[in-house]
Amino acid sequence: MTSAISYLVSRSAWNRVRRVGADFRRPGPRIAAVAAVAYFILLAWLSPDTRGVSRDHQAAATIGALGMLVLVASAWLLGTGGKLVELSRAERALLLPAPISPGHVMDVKLMRLQATMLGNALLWTALTSGGQDWATLARRAVAFWVVLTTLQLHRIAAARIRAAVAVHPAVRRTVGLLGIAMVALVPIVLSGAIRESAPDLADFLGQLASHPIARAILWPFVLVLRPLTASSAAQWVAQLAPAVALLLLHYLWVRRLGPELERARDPLTSARGAPLWPLAPGGSAVTAFFWKNVTALVRRPAAGVAGAAIVALLALPLLLQAGGRVAASAFLGLLFLMWAPLLLLVGPQFARNDLRRDQGMLSMLRTLPVRGYEIILGTSGAAALTLATGVAALLLAGAVATSGSDQSLLPTEHRGAWLVAALLVMGPVSFAGILLQNAAVILLPTWSRLTARRGTATALGSNLANSVLTVLLLGVLLLLPAALARGTWVVLGGGAVALILGGSVVVAALGAECWMLVRWLGARFELLDGAPRVKG
Repeated sequence: MTSAISYLVSRSAWNRVRRVGADFRRPGPRIAAVAAVAYFILLAWLSPDTRGVSRDHQAAATIGALGMLVLVASAWLLGTGGKLVELSRAERALLLPAPISPGHVMDVKLMRLQATMLGNALLWTALTSGGQDWATLARRAVAFWVVLTTLQLHRIAAARIRAAVAVHPAVRRTVGLLGIAMVALVPIVLSGAIRESAPDLADFLGQLASHPIARAILWPFVLVLRPLTASSAAQWVAQLAPAVALLLLHYLWVRRLGPELERARDPLTSARGAPLWPLAPGGSAVTAFFWKNVTALVRRPAAGVAGAAIVALLALPLLLQAGGRVAASAFLGLLFLMWAPLLLLVGPQFARNDLRRDQGMLSMLRTLPVRGYEIILGTSGAAALTLATGVAALLLAGAVATSGSDQSLLPTEHRGAWLVAALLVMGPVSFAGILLQNAAVILLPTWSRLTARRGTATALGSNLANSVLTVLLLGVLLLLPAALARGTWVVLGGGAVALILGGSVVVAALGAECWMLVRWLGARFELLDGAPRVKG
């Protein structure tokens, strides 16, 4: 048995090294690696010098323990760690009939996750240890690895227990909604308390840490976090021992549970496989591809969580304002209004229910008797709808949360008109960003496959470079619409009408550019090897 596990681990590591080595023969992975290294150097350079900063260890431990408590509770309520040890098709085909125990299979899966954990530990060390000596950096990196690995193991165990327990689907959905509400409410309530009693924050955290019930709940989290604040090597060793013991207990717990070895159920035979809405026997090919990609997204379990999160985003400001917590509502609204443009710019990288989802089946798509631009328009429209829905939810929630406050990123004058203009512009901007991502599938397929990877430094670098390039190209596309909107504003002399008309001008101009880009990408798609040309 030991030789079999050693073979699996060694071959997995060797195959990964070979794959990385083969990748670096191409320019794309080399660019991604340079971007990742530059990103880490930038983080280390921007990390504040913490040598002369006096630390309140009790306050820091309480805040960190509260954060870990939220993550652990969400893992039990939402089952967020199930994907970490999910078996691939090849692993199911080879490991299910093999004489290997579930515990040894879990060992292999956990070993593969260590590269990601080590990278995250180094990242957090670079963010929080500016100006420290090398010995302190090494101790803090080990401490971060213990914290992150323990949290990861707990998430895996929670997800496996949730999957093993037979729970009625309605109960499971209710528990999931409660988890979303708890995860959303805890930071909001804490932010309100911090804003309303900022001078007494240390006293507030000290009272919380000294409360018997709170101390009992937060004790295991504080135990894991203590090595991060050790001031000497001897203190670090003494505090690391119980943290490592807790880590080993989690490892034994997860190893006994093992991964889910039963075969995955075919989604087409389950209730979740039912289509979102019935598709007519005849109609536009654009509608068919749009239907396919939207339905594929809705079938995923995360779609229900995202839908409930959108409802929570819109309901939380109303609940906070009804409870008299205006400061917390305004603070929440500022966060939403800052996250909305950020999601609009980087969201195209992650809203992947478009042509990137079908990248492995391009040869089959090329044989269909449909125009290339119809495939591009239908698949990209589905992803653009996903992205625009999230951005619109953040904008609306931010506007509602800051409606009773002067602290808003939206101008106080004609605030409603600014919101309407932003909602108008959001749709074509989302579509343009998605089209740029789909252009990589057709023009740079190797780079597009590289950006789909997760969990490695090269993947991080490729995603960073891809996001920067997308933002730059999106800025180029917006030059003409922005100039036309500015001209409309000057001609009309400002005001609410000028704002809305300016937004409409951006929609028309950017929509025309997107249409030309769709037709060009469709023609390029039809020129790929084996693609049939459809006239008309």
